[in-house]
Amino acid sequence: MSKPAVEPATLPKDVVSLDSEAITISHPLDALTPDEISLVSLAVRQHVASERKDIKAVKFINSNIIGPPKRDVLAFLGIPVEPGAKPEQVNGPLARRAETDFLDPVTGNNYNAKLTLSSDKKAWVVDEIETLPEGTQPQITVEELIECDELVRKDETVLKLAAEV
Repeated sequence: MSKPAVEPATLPKDVVSLDSEAITISHPLDALTPDEISLVSLAVRQHVASERKDIKAVKFINSNIIGPPKRDVLAFLGIPVEPGAKPEQVNGPLARRAETDFLDPVTGNNYNAKLTLSSDKKAWVVDEIETLPEGTQPQITVEELIECDELVRKDETVLKLAAEV
């Protein structure tokens, strides 16, 4: 049996494992915790390794929460939709969703993945991975900003123009 092109990532020892306690949140719009971000990236890496052979490598750009619909959040918090009205009833637990942008540094393709926290709240499940249109670029990374800063500070034209100011 041949070795897969992309090895699935493993969790660092200090990260909540998939077999531990469920992820808990106090507010439906709470940002992803560091542990959740690790689990989101793990879920994407495992999905890519097993399902998406066209993706050769993964470099994550960002991970964010996808907020539930406003009406559902208001019902969860017990806030009425209209002044003077009674709050709506919560129809089951709110789904915790996340999205992450990543790129394949080998091919240069950019992707957006959407995930949902499993019903037992112990793992993230990849719902979809969308290939972004050609020419679409994800948010600039800190590494790219540092590299740009270093290049600009060494550029003779920039130094000459800055000296004139």
